[in-house]
Amino acid sequence: MAAGTEMAADGDDPSAAATLEKFRLYETRARFYVIGSSREKRWFRVLKIDRSEPSELHVSEDPVWYSLQEVKSLLQRIDEGNRATGGLTFVTKAYGIAGPLIPCLRDRLPVHSFTFTNLCFA
Repeated sequence: MAAGTEMAADGDDPSAAATLEKFRLYETRARFYVIGSSREKRWFRVLKIDRSEPSELHVSEDPVWYSLQEVKSLLQRIDEGNRATGGLTFVTKAYGIAGPLIPCLRDRLPVHSFTFTNLCFA
């Protein structure tokens, strides 16, 4: 089943849960992945931050709303695809409203002019 198709099958509309409140940060050697979830952890979105170019910030938001099963599968595929360079590693979790970059990325990225606002790290 293609990503995002499961939600249409059961008639739920993830846009009704458009507020993402919980975030988990993962990293590979090449990218950071911010996984945002709805309050009830039923719907998920993915933000990719490219860390391969030290002088530029490349951020892309995946337009797909993922179910729990789909986002777990996606993370597993990312891990498997990056095994040669260390795989996918969980970094931290946060709650709140996201801005351009999480403060803990400051040590990992040369771009220091951006910060997340209103995040509480657990």
